[in-house]
Amino acid sequence: MPANMDVPRRGTGGGACASGRPAFHHLVRRAWRLGPRPIGELLLELAPDQETLTHALERYAGIDPALVEAAGARVWIRPAALVREVRR
Repeated sequence: MPANMDVPRRGTGGGACASGRPAFHHLVRRAWRLGPRPIGELLLELAPDQETLTHALERYAGIDPALVEAAGARVWIRPAALVREVRR
């Protein structure tokens, strides 16, 4: 885990992962509530072209949701949840 959680990391999908950015997480959750159409429009704004976006969506759509759930990767883990004090 990087020492500076504000530094975006590259994920296996090739995009930046802002795992330690609560403001980013909040905005993603708020946008997600708008539904598929607004999210699709946002993705089209960000993609260099529709073909690139379609290929990326095909990769993600091919992931088994049960695998994501089993890996605990459906939501971001809060950094505070990773740290606990152990006393002997």
